Amino acid sequence: MKALKKIIKILAIVGAIAGIVKVVMRVLNLTKRMNDYNEKAIFSGKDIKYQEEPFEKDSVASLFSGVNLDFKNATMADKTSQLDILGRYSGISVKVPKHWHIEMDGTAVQSGIDQRFIDNSEDEEAPKLQINYDIKYCGLSVANPKEEELEETEESEEIEDTLVLESDEDQEEEIIIEDVVDEIPSEMSEETLKVIEEFEENFHNEEDETSEDDEEVIESFEE
Repeated sequence: MKALKKIIKILAIVGAIAGIVKVVMRVLNLTKRMNDYNEKAIFSGKDIKYQEEPFEKDSVASLFSGVNLDFKNATMADKTSQLDILGRYSGISVKVPKHWHIEMDGTAVQSGIDQRFIDNSEDEEAPKLQINYDIKYCGLSVANPKEEELEETEESEEIEDTLVLESDEDQEEEIIIEDVVDEIPSEMSEETLKVIEEFEENFHNEEDETSEDDEEVIESFEE
């Protein structure tokens, strides 16, 4: 019996090791596959905003991570663009504009997909975003932004615009000062020089008189 128990324990340990090895191999194979994707998140969180350049195509891979893709202020370079998503044990959120037409296709194993966006399939002029997904043990949400999120975006844009205006005003003030300085003549007229000399003499005389008065006050105070 003791020998049998030892054998069972050994088999259990071997089985556990084999299971761990399988998991490690799967993770390694997945990380190799993730190399083909532009954006990657592994055991981390990642926020990606598409607003600087017109969007054409992108691919995002996530492993044991949380990823937020923000298209609220995005524009499309062409009428149709593509987003590829690879996810394992992750939560992935995609915010899309209300006027976009969204098409989704892919495979989902033990995963949940939440689609909360306006159906613009009948609008032929609507920009189309094709989302291709391959997810396992993930949560994928594709939705239009809420009103609160849009208000926050507008407020941040107003702040940025104000900062830009303030910097522009500062530059204008500097330019005006430079223009005024440039207009000052390099050589002063004789009349101007006389006025300056008279002012300096009067100033020095007043200074001397003040110093004498101060000395008298100090002497009287000491007595």
